[in-house]
Amino acid sequence: MSSDLGVAGRVSLAILTFVALTSIYALVIWRVWRRAGSAAATGFWLACALAYGLLRFRSTCAQPLTCDVGGYAYALHLVPLFTAVGAATLGAAMLVLVARRRRLGNDQPGPAELSLALVAALAAWIVTSVLAARAW
Repeated sequence: MSSDLGVAGRVSLAILTFVALTSIYALVIWRVWRRAGSAAATGFWLACALAYGLLRFRSTCAQPLTCDVGGYAYALHLVPLFTAVGAATLGAAMLVLVARRRRLGNDQPGPAELSLALVAALAAWIVTSVLAARAW
């Protein structure tokens, strides 16, 4: 049995991973914001964005022929781009949750809030990924 998922399998896995991680992030950032305030939520958001940037850089440069040219500092160029994508993506989810909380006064995010946060994160990811690809 081959370990290669094929294109459809990799895309499905990427979508499932995005949905799962964004949902987990939304639930955690909600709790951090509610218990520790906006400063802690901002710190958590920035830490998650940096982690996203570093992991995305590692996964991109692990592919053949992507970061193979010697003498070029790929990390200095790509990590900030990927971190900006992560910051916009996770920030969109956080802003939706905070806005819904202030508007509705909910103590826990429901399916509607999580769905809106996921849609906002996906939209931000698409836009910033296109912009980052142009900058690369």
